[in-house]
Amino acid sequence: EYVLGLCVTYSLLGALAALTGVYFGKVQSGFWSNFVAANVFIVMGLVMLDVFNFPQISPLRRFARPGGSAFLLGAFSGMVIGPCTTPILGAVLAYVANRQNPVLGVSLLFAYALGMGIPLLVLGTFVGLLKKLPRAGEWMVRVKKIFGLMMIAAGEYFLLQAAG
Repeated sequence: EYVLGLCVTYSLLGALAALTGVYFGKVQSGFWSNFVAANVFIVMGLVMLDVFNFPQISPLRRFARPGGSAFLLGAFSGMVIGPCTTPILGAVLAYVANRQNPVLGVSLLFAYALGMGIPLLVLGTFVGLLKKLPRAGEWMVRVKKIFGLMMIAAGEYFLLQAAG
């Protein structure tokens, strides 16, 4: 259900891009879009560097019900994951906006989200594979710091895009 929620979110995004066409591309490359994306990247990079932490809250907890919370969590995470996949997602959305074909947009973005969810489906199906994954440790902290710096660099890139 989680992967299905993710697919629905991205499919709706594809339909929105196709239906709004050229306007979507203008909004996507506008000053405020770049400015907001830059700040999200920088803040998330600082969180990954442990400069500060967000409290652990679950905005979906009040909607939780048996059989439905995984779908909602997947749909919500589709919105959160967007900045992590911006280069590829941006290119696909620009292509869909240029074609202005809602069926193509929904299909491409559904396949894209399904591709992101396949590793989760495989791990969920073959739980034994989880035991073979490397254990978290000091190496994971270093990787997190490297990716935090990369997030800040991406934020700086978006600030440059907003300025120029």
